[in-house]
Amino acid sequence: MKTIVVTGGSRGIGLAIAQKFWDESYEVFCLSRFEHPSKENWKYVKCDIRDKKQVEEFAKHLHSKQKKVDTIINNAGIAGSNSLDVDSGDELWYDIIATNLHGPYHVCKALLPLLAHGGSIINITSVLAHTGVPDQTAYCAAKHGLMGFTKALAKNLAEKKITVNAIAPGWVETEMSQKRMDELQLSKSDLCEMVPLKRFINGEEIAQMAYYLAGPNSRGITGQSFVIDGGFLS
Repeated sequence: MKTIVVTGGSRGIGLAIAQKFWDESYEVFCLSRFEHPSKENWKYVKCDIRDKKQVEEFAKHLHSKQKKVDTIINNAGIAGSNSLDVDSGDELWYDIIATNLHGPYHVCKALLPLLAHGGSIINITSVLAHTGVPDQTAYCAAKHGLMGFTKALAKNLAEKKITVNAIAPGWVETEMSQKRMDELQLSKSDLCEMVPLKRFINGEEIAQMAYYLAGPNSRGITGQSFVIDGGFLS
């Protein structure tokens, strides 16, 4: 049985990814700050990826069970509107960077010794890894950074036949998207008008791409970003 580790697997895209791999008979480990009941071959592990020690403890647990990891999916992320006004606080900036950029670094560094030869790492970035939004400076910086990390790590691990790729979603129906819509005071139908295909992406579409990138037919693909956004960036 193959093993996958998914961060942020308790909701949204992460949950859809976990479900897809579980359906395909993977042993699934979901790292999350939130408690959820585990299923057979699907284990929730309470772990804050911002905390290097918590991630290392999880890696030690897998090592003690003699587990090999076939795929790592760095999905956990947060967003928010952070102003650069001199009177605004810095907490959100640091939290977004810690979750979206430091977190994947912690996970990859701790789990690399357990990653199987020929395994895969998939980083969930965003269309904002390829463009900018005025009030999303921290989120854009983190996602651009994660894309750079993807490209560098792909070359670093090529000798071990480990592929490293990114999936960059556009608007997906998640709690994070709903929060952003509330900030912008826009409806889903308003945003769909900005997308050539006139619809949001669903989590299952992201999961299908992740499953492909983890599979045997994608072994020649590494260091790439796959934008799934209904044509928004085209």
